[in-house]
Amino acid sequence: MATPEEAAAAVAAGADGIGLLRTEFLFLGAAAMPDEDDQAAAYDAVAAALDGRPLTIRTLDAGADKPLPYLPLPPERNPFLGVHVTVTVDGLAKLGPTAIPAMWREDYGHITDIIPKESFEIAGLYPRFLTSKHHDVPALLKSEFPKYVRRYLVKQAQGLVPSVNAKEFKKRGKPGVRAQLLHLPTKKLEMDFVVEPGEKSTHMLNAVSPAWTSALAVGEYVVERIHAGGFTDPIKG
Repeated sequence: MATPEEAAAAVAAGADGIGLLRTEFLFLGAAAMPDEDDQAAAYDAVAAALDGRPLTIRTLDAGADKPLPYLPLPPERNPFLGVHVTVTVDGLAKLGPTAIPAMWREDYGHITDIIPKESFEIAGLYPRFLTSKHHDVPALLKSEFPKYVRRYLVKQAQGLVPSVNAKEFKKRGKPGVRAQLLHLPTKKLEMDFVVEPGEKSTHMLNAVSPAWTSALAVGEYVVERIHAGGFTDPIKG
């Protein structure tokens, strides 16, 4: 959800509120960086359309796959890796890479959640990924795995924010997990979502966040394609 018009349409359809307002679309659709007044006006308009219903605003998520035309950044081969410094809405800061390979689907940091069959299956795919010519996997392993060590991670973050102090980062955060498709014939990671037809169903795969699968515009597109004859072949978003 991103605009007052979408909020009004959601209310008309019976929505009880908005669980995620995507603030980056305000920036992506602007010719210049929106100032504080522009942002306040946009969010006030969405709140007005909700007429007192709850609203959760997500802070700006831009760069990588959502480049801003007025904020030029050098292209990156693997933009979701590396060290990130994030200031949360409550004034705290957190550090961390955002894409470390997992060994089972519910790898949330607890070994008790491991499913051996899944782990063996995933481990069997890693050799194909390791030999991929698309992602320079040996270099990724060399650069990313040391970040499991807190002291090393903090030192890397100090290159971005010199004032970062290792003593202030003692709590390990809970990881999130998302699916990542590997195209086996080419050994290449899929970098976008894929819509795949089934006999009596349609599947949206590789969604980079729940916002994709809950977006009204994406749902409308998929439904229109189904009514128009369906998806005869997998398509990428």
